[in-house]
Amino acid sequence: LSAYLAYMDDPEILARVALLLSGLSGAAVTLPSPVSNLTAVGVDTLFFTTVDANGIWQLWESDGTAGGTRQVIDLPGTPVRLVDAAGTLYFILKNGQVSGNLGTTRTDQLWKVRDTEPRIVFVDEFDLPPEAMMAAGSKVFLKVGGRIRVEDGTYAGNLDGVWVTFIGTPISGVTE
Repeated sequence: LSAYLAYMDDPEILARVALLLSGLSGAAVTLPSPVSNLTAVGVDTLFFTTVDANGIWQLWESDGTAGGTRQVIDLPGTPVRLVDAAGTLYFILKNGQVSGNLGTTRTDQLWKVRDTEPRIVFVDEFDLPPEAMMAAGSKVFLKVGGRIRVEDGTYAGNLDGVWVTFIGTPISGVTE
């Protein structure tokens, strides 16, 4: 996998990648294709998205071995904009499910994956889809509707992210 990390931002190269892992028996393990959104988290985990035979996007993780490569969870929606914030994966779930059980009321949602149970945690949701997302330390910064939202990953049922307010010129030119 490390041979592809230098090219993870080049969609043309990623479209040609077929991810194969060798099991202990030496047999290759083929994942659904295409593989995209390669995101290194911490020092030894790679998260990525794939599309299954039914055209459904899935979130996967790998430690570089066949035994350590698995689908993370089957969430209804499309995982996009994966980022590493201090060893925790954050991602946007586009067209996510609105569910009282999940605590969601909108379809554009921020989720995180952590090492402890529960592994997948709902963080926040948005009226508009985030246009950009990046991490600095343990905080995640999202551009949503021309405004910047700062999240620290804690969700206490009150959507506690902070909107950064700028006085003067509207925000432009924010890219990932």
